[in-house]
Amino acid sequence: MTNMRKLNQTGSLLLPLVILSLFFLVAAGFGTWAFMSRQDYKNNSDAKAEVAAKKAVAAEDIKKDAAFRETEKFPTKSFTGPDTYGSLTYSFPKTWNSYIGTSNLNLIVNNYYNPDFIPDLSSTAQFALRVQISGTAYPTLLKAYDAVAKAGTSTVTAYRAPKVPSVLGSIITGQIHGTTPGTLVLLPIRDKTIIIWTEGSNYTSDFLNTVLPSITFSP
Repeated sequence: MTNMRKLNQTGSLLLPLVILSLFFLVAAGFGTWAFMSRQDYKNNSDAKAEVAAKKAVAAEDIKKDAAFRETEKFPTKSFTGPDTYGSLTYSFPKTWNSYIGTSNLNLIVNNYYNPDFIPDLSSTAQFALRVQISGTAYPTLLKAYDAVAKAGTSTVTAYRAPKVPSVLGSIITGQIHGTTPGTLVLLPIRDKTIIIWTEGSNYTSDFLNTVLPSITFSP
């Protein structure tokens, strides 16, 4: 009887001990899992933060480079044509190189401009800026754009140079030469025509905001 009582007492003591041990193991396992998860999250967060920081620095560098390139364009350079043909004058970014073409019977001025270098003139490269004074009269050159305007591949609207508002010309956007896209301005100058344009869209902002507002000539 006494032995049975001792056995029961031992059993009653072991049960709480087993439960406590199980609880301890579960708690220890949960703590280990939580610690590992936290470390994994921290490591991943640090890596993501580092990647994000590098991207932010790269984006800022690109922004600064772009701003520097824009600043480097100023002050501008300028060109002045022959007095006999109205002294056409205009400005362009000083970071652009130029090729001043020789005049002939029809093209009194025939100039090329491009950043960094001037491509082969016989190539199909697009130029940042082209300027001509043509011996062909304004109405004849403007009429050549009737077909592309009707086809909808170009738009033709009236244009006045800000510094020569007395002269009514035209601005063409879309296809300006064959299938070449760009923006082109025609301005009558006596019995001749100023033709000034940019090819493609990379330098449209320079063309509209720097070159065109600077144009002066004697009508």
